[in-house]
Amino acid sequence: MLEHKFLAKILEGKDLIRIIDVCSGTGIGGYVFAKLLLEKGYRVTLTLVDIRSNALLKGVEWITRELGIEPETHAIDVTMLYTLNKTFDLAVMWGSSTPHFNPWAMNKLLASIAGILVGDGVLVLEESDRFYHIVHGGYRHINVVEGKNRTVLDIYVDYNPLKGTCKRIVIDLGDPRRNTYMELYYWSIAALGALLWLFFKDVDILETGIRSIYVLVATKPRGTITLEQLRKQPTILEKIKERKTPL
Repeated sequence: MLEHKFLAKILEGKDLIRIIDVCSGTGIGGYVFAKLLLEKGYRVTLTLVDIRSNALLKGVEWITRELGIEPETHAIDVTMLYTLNKTFDLAVMWGSSTPHFNPWAMNKLLASIAGILVGDGVLVLEESDRFYHIVHGGYRHINVVEGKNRTVLDIYVDYNPLKGTCKRIVIDLGDPRRNTYMELYYWSIAALGALLWLFFKDVDILETGIRSIYVLVATKPRGTITLEQLRKQPTILEKIKERKTPL
């Protein structure tokens, strides 16, 4: 991953790499990149941002223990990253966070991330093509999720055409007090890649070897957007054109 041309560029001639893990949870994504960079001899700072303060506390504990560096944490709305008044070289967004952002909120999130990255900064975003699953498997109104200690029902409730989101209720059959509503947007890789291109000068895609799971890599935040800037195709489209089989 660090050999990718976008990441290799930000590592050139630098001793310190500043990482921010957005929607971090306990910080697994930030931990992996920090570990890889530390092993290569770089100094690293790691900042975790998530609205769940309990997850951040867990992240500080285990990352400090494992890496010997104590992450800085901020329990804030990730669309407000500019309030940190800091800049970073690398932003990481790993896991299943994107469904919680409808297109309007995603615009705010990407603007927020682009605004705190340096000129050649990079965003690494792991994503599942959820629209692929709908096309190939159909949209399920009721899902049954069975774990070791509990079973939950995930039930469709409503659709919001202005947000493009599906409202679902998750019912814990063992403990009704844990029932919760979720409003989700089912992103495709194409839609996310296109949005990233509006906020970053170049966007690429990496395959993980797992069907429908990809890593989008964006670099060089745009200050402004003009039609002329969008005439040059991003790397991701060139890569798709070169392939004999679809992604």
